[in-house]
Order: sequence, then C-alpha cells, then structure tokens
Amino acid sequence: MLKSTSNNLQSLIFNLATHSRLAIAFSAGIDSSLLLAAACQALDTDRILALTATSPLQPATEMQRAQSLAQKLGVRWQPVTFNPLHDPNFVSNPPERCYLCKKMMLSALLRTAEKSGFSLLAEGSNHDDLADFRPGFKAVMELQAISPLLEVKLGKDAIRALATELELPNAKLPADACLASRLPFHTPITPERLNRVEQAEQYLYQAGFAGPLRIRDYGDLCRIEITIANFPQLFEQNRREYIANLLKTCGYHHITLDLCGYQPGSLNPKTKKLLPPFNHTSKLK
Repeated sequence: MLKSTSNNLQSLIFNLATHSRLAIAFSAGIDSSLLLAAACQALDTDRILALTATSPLQPATEMQRAQSLAQKLGVRWQPVTFNPLHDPNFVSNPPERCYLCKKMMLSALLRTAEKSGFSLLAEGSNHDDLADFRPGFKAVMELQAISPLLEVKLGKDAIRALATELELPNAKLPADACLASRLPFHTPITPERLNRVEQAEQYLYQAGFAGPLRIRDYGDLCRIEITIANFPQLFEQNRREYIANLLKTCGYHHITLDLCGYQPGSLNPKTKKLLPPFNHTSKLK
C-alpha cells in the first residue's frame, strides 16, 4: 500500500496513533477500508484487529471482500456472527431499525474485541453522515465506540480520494447498505425477502449493470433503482424482457423501474432526522 502526504490522511493517522491498540468494525466498504488502511500506517499491525460482522443482512460478497483486503494489509481479521432476526422488535422493521441492528452488531464486535484484549472499537461513520438519516449512530455513542473519520471531519469525497490515492482495491466501489434497507418500514423482515433481494441485485450485476443499484421489495412487486445513465442499457434489444424474467424467478410478479433513478436511502423518512450534536474532541482518548 502506498504512503500518502495528504494533510487529511496525516490528520487521521495522527488521531489513530494516539491509541495503543485498536479493534476496527470492518465491513470492507470504502469508509472502514480507509480507516483500516490508515490504522496500518499509524500502528503496528499486531496492535490492530479487524472485525467483520456477518448476519443475514450482509451479502456474502461483503465478508469475502473484507477477508481479502485484511490479508492484503497484513492485519489480523475475524468474522463475528450476530443475527438481528432473533429480535422481534427488529423483525417488525420500525423506523429505528438501524439503531436496533447497530447496537446488536457493535455489542457483538465489542465482546469479541475484549476477548482478544482490545478494549476500544473504531467504526467508519464520516462527517457527511451528520446530515443524513442515521439512527444507528445513537448506538455508536451509547457503546462508546469511536468514529475517527468523523473526528477529523472527513466526508465521502475526501475518503474516496484518499482511498484512490492509496490504491485500495475497493476505492471505486459503489456505496452499499444492509439488505434490510431494501424493505419499506413496517414490512416484516424475513430471511426469504432478504435472500431474494440479494439474488435479484446479483442478477442485475451479472447482466452488466454497474452500481450503485437497488431492488426495493414491496412483496410481489419490486422497484428497480439504477442510475439514469443506465436506463438505455435496460431497454437494449431483449434485455428488458430478460431482466424481467430473471426477477420473476425471485418471486416478483410485478417488475417496475423507478424513473427518478437510484436514490440512496429512498425509503428513509422524507424529513431527515439529523444526528445528535457531535463534539469531535470529546471522543478522543
């Protein structure tokens, strides 16, 4: 991995170097990947533990990507299994779904970290998340995990630029979210619905569509979200019929296209609730 002279990265490295040992919640998304790569420049790798949460909510490809990148960075990596589908409150899919899940996930990661001698857990929230609907951040604060990207005020564009500069293999990876985010609130979350969403999205990728993309699940109807630039590709020759038939094999009887294109968080409440005030100096240890 390349070294960087970027002031942004140096600030992050300096922040991380203040800790003697650090466990990192590592999903292999762009945020946690930069966090892990920066930690490798701030600390010896034997003082870092990368933990990847695995549950029915994460696509299988996520864990494979996490293991591969951790090995590339030379960091000890461990998957941590948890299952929010055991919680009836989560399964009912309330608007605070992400908070319930995040608290279960971080609690599982913290227990695993502590067993390995790591008392501090870092996670990948970034500065742009302050203006988004992120109920899960309440769990981060309750469990006293740290958010170094947020502490040094790195937003998504800066994170992606640094990941590109460091030649991280997932630097251009589209943003993703857990599979439950494809279901409207108050729609029960079941393994069957999660599995068919994952399969349907894989069909779109295999058919040649570049991300970001989403399948929004409304029972026997699905709503396809792809970028508007990819609309012509969907209607090439027999591709539309081919895609429709593939998605019908997943159990969808009605296949629709969102004419507004891909919209991150399109099922979130229309009025976004901001995160609680964040004092970046109060989290430093």
